Amino acid sequence: MSQPAQNLWFAGQAAHARQRERHGIRRLSRILGGSLLLVCGLQQLYGLLVTALSVSLIPKHPLWEVVLSLAGTVLLLTPGALLGLRLLSPWEQNQALPFGRPFAHNGRRGALLALAVIFAGMMVCLAGSSVSGLIAGFAQDHGIRFEAPALSAAADAPEFLLRILSTAIAPAVIEELLLRGVILQPLRRYGDAFAVLISALLFALLHQNLLQAPMAFISGLALGYAAVWSGSLWPGIILHFLNNAASVTITQLLAQLPEARTDRFVRLYGLTVYALGLLGALYLLLNRKRLPAANRPFLNTGRLRLTGRFLFGSLPMGIVLALLLASFALTTHSG
Repeated sequence: MSQPAQNLWFAGQAAHARQRERHGIRRLSRILGGSLLLVCGLQQLYGLLVTALSVSLIPKHPLWEVVLSLAGTVLLLTPGALLGLRLLSPWEQNQALPFGRPFAHNGRRGALLALAVIFAGMMVCLAGSSVSGLIAGFAQDHGIRFEAPALSAAADAPEFLLRILSTAIAPAVIEELLLRGVILQPLRRYGDAFAVLISALLFALLHQNLLQAPMAFISGLALGYAAVWSGSLWPGIILHFLNNAASVTITQLLAQLPEARTDRFVRLYGLTVYALGLLGALYLLLNRKRLPAANRPFLNTGRLRLTGRFLFGSLPMGIVLALLLASFALTTHSG
């Protein structure tokens, strides 16, 4: 084959590969957008149903609010995850729910690597909460306020355990299954950094308010890399649970302990998390050769272009973005 003919053949192969990439990313945009659209639709219907029934049938009691929150997490997110899983290809389905042992190829050191990921992730999540607090304070100084679901203290031990179940256990399992399983894993063929970025962005948008979005995005990055590096959803589930359970516990202490003791506890908690997080990050740095090599996209397509093709490449995903951004606007007020 002559040189011009070879060049023409390689150019044709490259064009075909780019076309397959565009088709693949738009296909996943349709599938995952459809699953998220189901979640958004069920959320709207559930909200209308609860509002209608609360007038006469649902008693206004904090315990009922916890029960409704738990039911909402399970009933609204699970169908979307199952739909997305059903529409993926058999190979993608096999990759989507990695529930194996974390760092399985590292032997006994795998447990230490998983623990280091969890500690470092807790530090990142706490830093994300601080960022959200700074943004909220800056916004309030300029006359902008946000609506966000607020945690309240439990009246007794059974209610506290129910709050742990509804706020920490259920979201940790179901949200990780949806975001770091069904959504992140199929996208890894286009690069781990791209997959983690998209899952973190959608995680932030699904919180549907600007007050929690920065924290959720930063936490989503930590949760995404926990899944990618460990090869399992378990470290992310544990990290997610610990982060949410800490919020519930601190809220309970704020209501029951004197302010001085609560302040000391919060400072001690923060120092402990940052100390363990730095140790975990140092351990990961020293053992970076044991971390799996990052998946890289086959084609040299920029992450910004891939992100645009995924987020704006299908009607279902476009509708989801419009609905979620509208919810951001509805929970933000000026003046």
